[in-house]
Amino acid sequence: MNKSKYNLISAIDIGSNLIRMTIAQINEENEIIILEDLRVSTLIGKDTFSFGKISFDTINKTCHILNGFRDLMDSYKIDCYKAISTSGIREAANRDFVLEKIMSKTGLSVEIISDSQESFLLYKSIYSDLIKIEDINSKGALIVYVGAGGVEISIFTKGKLVVTEYIKIGSLRIKELLQDLESKTLDFNKIIEEYVESILKPFSRVFSTRKLGYFITLGSSIKYLLSEEFSHIDFISKESFSTFVNNFKNISENSLLDNSITKDSSPELLIPSLIIFETILKMSSCEKVYTSLSHSLRHGIISEINDTMRNTERNIMLSQDIINSIKYTGRKYKINLAHSRQVEKLSLCIFDSLCDTLNLNKKDKLYLHIAAILCEVGKYFDINDSGLQSYNIIMNERLIGISDKEVEIIANIAYYSGSLIPSNNHDFFSKLSFDKRILISKLAAILKLAISMDLSRKSKIEKLDIEEYEDHIYFYAHSNSDILIEQWDFQLKSVFFQEVTGFIPKLVRKEIY
Repeated sequence: MNKSKYNLISAIDIGSNLIRMTIAQINEENEIIILEDLRVSTLIGKDTFSFGKISFDTINKTCHILNGFRDLMDSYKIDCYKAISTSGIREAANRDFVLEKIMSKTGLSVEIISDSQESFLLYKSIYSDLIKIEDINSKGALIVYVGAGGVEISIFTKGKLVVTEYIKIGSLRIKELLQDLESKTLDFNKIIEEYVESILKPFSRVFSTRKLGYFITLGSSIKYLLSEEFSHIDFISKESFSTFVNNFKNISENSLLDNSITKDSSPELLIPSLIIFETILKMSSCEKVYTSLSHSLRHGIISEINDTMRNTERNIMLSQDIINSIKYTGRKYKINLAHSRQVEKLSLCIFDSLCDTLNLNKKDKLYLHIAAILCEVGKYFDINDSGLQSYNIIMNERLIGISDKEVEIIANIAYYSGSLIPSNNHDFFSKLSFDKRILISKLAAILKLAISMDLSRKSKIEKLDIEEYEDHIYFYAHSNSDILIEQWDFQLKSVFFQEVTGFIPKLVRKEIY
């Protein structure tokens, strides 16, 4: 096999009820060819959701299954693999012990992903098909993902995501919150419905006023249910979906567990999930529910690995979807859009010029890009202490496609984008690893300079050229305006930049002729 043309990739999804592995080959047209698709049942979800932690017996069985997967991967001579786990392990009290056991017994490194990452991987798995469906592109779609911890609602139109909103009302969160009421009523589902509606109502303005054609559900459970119930049908009506949901509401959890159609689901989480989907659909203008888009976490993982290795067109478009979503978050907190665009432009220009010198990569650029957009969201609440407010807002936002650890990096960059200097005296900075502290310091130093170059918020600098000379870096700002105040602030911020990078930055104005 010519490795320059083909890649063998393996994706492992350790779910609540099933452990799955897909082995795929990627050809030179970036087509995914499935070679193996395996699934083995597990009690991970039952242990976690019933007892709060995963039993030793379940851990050992999980390791046995994964060793079988690893042997198959070895026989294929896999080029690259990624193993992820979702709510089953994420919500377990002994999750660190579980991951350590898996590593020591199988040699496989497992990443626990957040709801936000899970929804983005599922979106990535349908993206190539989604952009080919002309009716969805023209009429738009509401894409809804229901996770254990929260719900992500996105608006897709004209080939891109334009809005993404995260609401902390996931299926497991609802189950835990309302569990004391279950023994006090004969119609617990009605209680769930009323609570879900009360939480979602304030958010409905995001999507209820938009005329959208289709409703798309994301999640392995709902995908399997819809494909079994409505095979060979592309879409169903809003009324048919409600009837479909109502058919499950009066079935007991034990009956759901024994039902073959729900074998991919966590019975205790299925009904809350269906109720959330139905409530959002009722609040929306969507009249049709799309049922035939095939999606899975494994396909999303394989697409992600391939996109990273080959920098595909899809990767570029999906990166822009992340930025579109971040800009929506910024607008939600009333950021100064003109200033934000200028800071974004200047910070990315600095990054592109100095990334090799400062040993920074593409992922680091994304962190800087997001921080440049969101660094002033805290001014919405407190203009005098906006850095801390920005940190708290970013830490509590679910940024699509971004892990919790990455969110922490971005929040720190935003926190230190003003006058504060990163310090080990700050608890949320000192607890980070050495490498992360260095990365945050570098990116914060860049962002400080970018902000200083638009201190007047008048976008005076039309173009920025950057040149390195010995221990100096010259920033040539093309502008016909007086930038004296920007130069003054730039000089103040340059002290930290020099400490972090070892280079002395100089801001020089150049006339535009």
